[in-house]
Amino acid sequence: MTQWSEEQERAVRQILEVVGNLAEVTDETMVAAFERSTNTRIDPWKVATLVPLAFGRVLLAHMNVVDPPKTFVLSSDVSESEERSLQDEPVFLCALQLAVQIFHSGPRELFERAALHGPEVRAINQALNAGNDIAGAKFNPTTITCPSRERWNVDA
Repeated sequence: MTQWSEEQERAVRQILEVVGNLAEVTDETMVAAFERSTNTRIDPWKVATLVPLAFGRVLLAHMNVVDPPKTFVLSSDVSESEERSLQDEPVFLCALQLAVQIFHSGPRELFERAALHGPEVRAINQALNAGNDIAGAKFNPTTITCPSRERWNVDA
């Protein structure tokens, strides 16, 4: 199992602080606020996408939405898409552990803000709001678009 560095854990905690303080949570506002508030080599897009994905996974598990994909698709404007394992992403694993802790111990509002921004939770919400039945629904791997695959690959 992949472990994470102190810098990766700080980045996860920092994006959670950003999420808790933003009036409107979007990928762009999270990335901009994260870049202003921290000095890390870790790609802000990585943190801003993997943390809500992890929190969303914990929420969906408690809603009995099972068997999410174990991979994601990394895409950029300048290179081919590549499927990757979430187990190989220390930021995701760290966020997943923190999500479980925060789900059970709070603060509940922070958990909800982060989870509701996760792409799978947003997809479920859109389907339900459109009146669709989600029983037995399966997810495809989430596609994450990053500006720079080279920077994404930097793990502090």
